[in-house]
Amino acid sequence: MGSSSDEWRICGEVIHRLLEERGWRLLGISEDDLVSATLDDLHNEGCALDEASIKRCGVRQYVVAFHRACRADGTRLQAEAFQYMGERLARIALHKTGDKDWAKDCAQRALKTIYEKLDTCDPKRFFSWTRVIVLNEFYQDLRKMGRHPEEPLKGVLDSGDQEVGAEEVDIEQSTTETPEDLFAEIEDDVTAKHLIQHVQRVLGDSRQWRVVAEFYLNGRSYSEIAALLQMTTNNVYLMMHRAIQKLRSDSQLMQELRGFFDGDES
Repeated sequence: MGSSSDEWRICGEVIHRLLEERGWRLLGISEDDLVSATLDDLHNEGCALDEASIKRCGVRQYVVAFHRACRADGTRLQAEAFQYMGERLARIALHKTGDKDWAKDCAQRALKTIYEKLDTCDPKRFFSWTRVIVLNEFYQDLRKMGRHPEEPLKGVLDSGDQEVGAEEVDIEQSTTETPEDLFAEIEDDVTAKHLIQHVQRVLGDSRQWRVVAEFYLNGRSYSEIAALLQMTTNNVYLMMHRAIQKLRSDSQLMQELRGFFDGDES
């Protein structure tokens, strides 16, 4: 279906604001081409031409274009895309580690895995997938150091396909930024959002859910959660352990998690 000049203008204005708000670099696609792809996506889905729908489709098409740039083997475009991806992953890891060198190391290891498994990823979930990979590097480091003995949910609660909040913290800046609200961040990854809603249903409106949400979604440390919820750090550990056990007992959730991560397996 063709696009009218009014549709193009409205969509173009929203996409321009989106790129400026996120500070996203265009790689392998022009702004006009992104507007065109977004309009095609809107028409295919039968969405209204409102700002929320335009942003949702625009994010999705940006992520698809970024994935395509990363697959441009042996080109300057691919090198630029992976450099940009490395910066993004380092910002994500820095928010968890609080250490620039550690964050960069996590990002470099994640880039190697991403490159090796690039063809296994759903392009529309590329940012969610890469975020999971770098956070798993962080969690593996923690396990090697004997810290946080409970296993994370393979990073699903940290997934997202938009760069906002902590991901926009410069690698040279302080790590005292306010943690991002990843509920807003995953609005364009329907599968990830469904999984988090399922987790919330299993845990209910409880302190277990609050601990899981603050740790995995908002990136807070156990000591920060303890201060926020006015409990001891040991109680936070215990509550997290019980929450993980409860989630593991939900067979449907475990099946959905395995399906979500099928693309991560060799």
